[in-house]
Amino acid sequence: TENILYYARMRTADRDMSITKASAAKIIEQAVKDQMDVLISANISVETNGDFTLYTDAKAVSFIIKQLLINCAKYCRGCHIDIDAADGIITVYDNGIGIPDYDVSRITERGFTGTNGRRLGGSTGMGLYIVNEMCKNLGIAFKAYSKQNEFTRITLSFISLTKM
Repeated sequence: TENILYYARMRTADRDMSITKASAAKIIEQAVKDQMDVLISANISVETNGDFTLYTDAKAVSFIIKQLLINCAKYCRGCHIDIDAADGIITVYDNGIGIPDYDVSRITERGFTGTNGRRLGGSTGMGLYIVNEMCKNLGIAFKAYSKQNEFTRITLSFISLTKM
């Protein structure tokens, strides 16, 4: 639903961006609050730490973080998520099933569902594709690190967006 709307808007996103001064902690807090039902039903605990000021489209960044939380709920039921905001970087870390090495470099490809998506079902291969495209449009560096059966860590670097 929200994914479909953001996907449809991606081609014209630059015309509808609202760049304002924002607090990373407040964006994260709102994203977690918006996904609380999903997180509770997946028995996921979330801890947030830190803050920094950035200049971005807060609504779009909230969507990006919500999509990462939805992926955690989908693939790591019962896990713990740490979201840290420091030095211009938001890091989302979970102690879930991880992503196989051979899939990590492809998770942002359009339509790529990966080993876990095929095994667990419910994957469209569009969520992280949309996230990555939005990051490109906003000047955010997206990186994924993972070790199968141990963790996944996503970093969103806003370093170029912390000064106006």
